[in-house]
Amino acid sequence: MKRSHIVPVLALLGASGLHAEEEPAKGFAAFGLAHSAFHARSGELQGAPGTTPPGVTASVNSVNTAVVELKYSFATNWSADLGFGYPPRVDLIAGGTAAGLGKVAEAKAWFPHLTVSYHLPTGTAVTPYLGAGVHRTWFSGARTTPAYDGAVQGTATDAKVKSDVGPVLRLGAEVALPGGWVADVLYLKYWIKSQAILTTQTPGAGSIERRLDLRAKPDIFAVLIGRRF
Repeated sequence: MKRSHIVPVLALLGASGLHAEEEPAKGFAAFGLAHSAFHARSGELQGAPGTTPPGVTASVNSVNTAVVELKYSFATNWSADLGFGYPPRVDLIAGGTAAGLGKVAEAKAWFPHLTVSYHLPTGTAVTPYLGAGVHRTWFSGARTTPAYDGAVQGTATDAKVKSDVGPVLRLGAEVALPGGWVADVLYLKYWIKSQAILTTQTPGAGSIERRLDLRAKPDIFAVLIGRRF
């Protein structure tokens, strides 16, 4: 090949290699810790007349858990985000006229979310973002405590908690770190509606079903470390 032909070919190959190097990473995976403050409130425990103490309400404790976050950049400054974590155990704490009972039930909470976020280009190491989407929340392993069973004069209770799909807002910032690592500081706001269904075996009365409506507006704060790929 003539020298005059070699130079353009090398230039073309170099440009192709440069283009490949400049292709931005579209994926992001991170692991971290999250704190969830549920801000839950309930209605009064409902049951058949004469079977349920009046004025019984409940709240839910705050929890910490490990979380994972996956992002995919599908367009410039836009990403699809999937977040999930190890299901923490949440405790139902009696309130109202039953405040002295303390913990009356527990369950594992699963609340993954899927959002779309816009990342504000700043030209610095810090990239803020804002997003919105949906969550799918459900509960497993629900059970009452002896304190609850004793208060309703039962021997055993079958507990179920309804699942929910609702909105979620997302606000945070990615911070570029040395070595290609990225810190992700994240805040999530959930809206959850659910209901606990408690069916108690009661001597002399058989099965008595009671229901407790629950509403929660969790604030979730998370710090994660990850890499782009």
